[in-house]
Amino acid sequence: MLLSNRRFLRGLREPQYDGPLKTAWLEYCEKTGIDPVQTIGDAEVQKVQLIGNDITRFEGDYDVTIYAKIGIRKEPLYNGVVQKLNGNLSVVRQGTLVPLPDIIKSLSSGINNLSIPILDSKDLEDELFSRIPDTVLDEAKNILDIMEPPEQRLEELQRYNESTLGKRWRSNIRLPSDEIARSLSQLSKDEVTAYLDLLSADLLKASEERRQRINPWEYETYGLNIRWVPKPIQNLGIYTSPSYPTTLLNIATMARVAGVERIVLMTYPAEKNGDVPPQILAAALLSGINEVYVGRGRRAVASLALGVSDERGNEVIPRVDMISGPGSAEVDALKRLVNARYGIKIDCPAGPSEILVVANEIEGYDPRMIAFEMLSQSEHGPNSRSILLTESERLAQETIKQLGNVINEYSEPSSGLRLRLEEAIKNNSKVVIAQDPYRALEICNRLAPETATLYLKPEWLEIFRSNPPYAGNMIVGSSSGFTEYTPATCISPTNGTARSYSSLRTEDFVTWVREIQPTPRAQRKFIYVAEKLGSIEGFPIHVAAAKYSQGIKNVKNN
Repeated sequence: MLLSNRRFLRGLREPQYDGPLKTAWLEYCEKTGIDPVQTIGDAEVQKVQLIGNDITRFEGDYDVTIYAKIGIRKEPLYNGVVQKLNGNLSVVRQGTLVPLPDIIKSLSSGINNLSIPILDSKDLEDELFSRIPDTVLDEAKNILDIMEPPEQRLEELQRYNESTLGKRWRSNIRLPSDEIARSLSQLSKDEVTAYLDLLSADLLKASEERRQRINPWEYETYGLNIRWVPKPIQNLGIYTSPSYPTTLLNIATMARVAGVERIVLMTYPAEKNGDVPPQILAAALLSGINEVYVGRGRRAVASLALGVSDERGNEVIPRVDMISGPGSAEVDALKRLVNARYGIKIDCPAGPSEILVVANEIEGYDPRMIAFEMLSQSEHGPNSRSILLTESERLAQETIKQLGNVINEYSEPSSGLRLRLEEAIKNNSKVVIAQDPYRALEICNRLAPETATLYLKPEWLEIFRSNPPYAGNMIVGSSSGFTEYTPATCISPTNGTARSYSSLRTEDFVTWVREIQPTPRAQRKFIYVAEKLGSIEGFPIHVAAAKYSQGIKNVKNN
């Protein structure tokens, strides 16, 4: 992002060129922390070329061409006139005089000039394969250290609730059951119908079908009888934003069908000192959850992992055996930490949301559909990540244009949604060009995304379906915006962890006990194996115990 005009660069460096252009640039760069000599605006603006005399010194009109770099291409972004009159500098745009700081601001943050880096697959950056920053893990550790002493847990949770949720929620940590019970009556008839349709027709059926796979099974090998017996998790804690009732329905239904005895919910009000939304409470009610606790963020998750009691030892929040639910990178880091430190089971490393769209210029291809798909995950928050993987730079350019159009159509300027979408797309999104389907599949495997959505021509699709990439979900010819409201779970591994984790399933709420019973035949065979291998590994007491169990009383350590 270099300024090409050398005289203009000197005008910024040298005090004698003390014109309004220099002043405007320096003010803007100071506010944004940008180096004025090397850059102009934000990632969109690559180059400024001024045609004419030095406009920082003379009155008059000057032609200006501003170029934007979009990926590897340089495109004219603005062709117009800079006018200096009575010492004031303005840019003529569409027949209107626009103060220079305003045009700079428009070029640097205006969504109509959206830019996403376009990378050749040969030049992939390590940054593309992002991981949780060390600072986030350190913060999670510090919070867990604070919450670890039993006598500090309740006070710390109350203090944090008061500061983030309001004084109302300092002591009211558990919601009364009657508030949960009346939540359904606060929903419209259509909302209740949608909940029941999803629950009865979809979630219960899908969970019951998965439940058929959770049965004891046994086999025999060389006289060794082995039986696997399923044991449901006893205590499950679900932590979720109040904005995700369908996620709660999904998780709780799978857990209930799997046989989990106690399910508790941790959530929070949408506004400070406000009520917990009836939508999330109705989902809890329909899921059979009657324990709802109020808490937000990492301390709430730590409370579920550790359990919280009052000064008399009475339970305030139960200690659970498993924690499930969506969350930010910070919540995800704390979930991983309680798993490592205390053995609390978690669903999978999940957060923030991400999507990889793999697309060709198939007949009737629609860049707007691709833009919708990318933004559907960016909508979750500013840290969400959307990546387009394609063979076509033309499709990439068209999609980037549609991203700006969709954002403008579906969000108001300066709204929370607009800010989330812009930040997610500008900071975390990329386009990767891969001309070969096998190379595209390799990249998908390396990224191992939460969701891979495919809009592919038949020969590419055959390769992807015959050897599916590592991904939490692979959606063919549809949209994650649709599948998230089906029995397909909303909890899937992110940040490359789909190489070792799967999306949440009914079976994940069950542990398995392995029962081993040897017959006399197995005892004769495996006592020899135990003696030889135990000696190789240097475990004489293993060998002695094996012999002693078979009635070989005269056991010595040779």
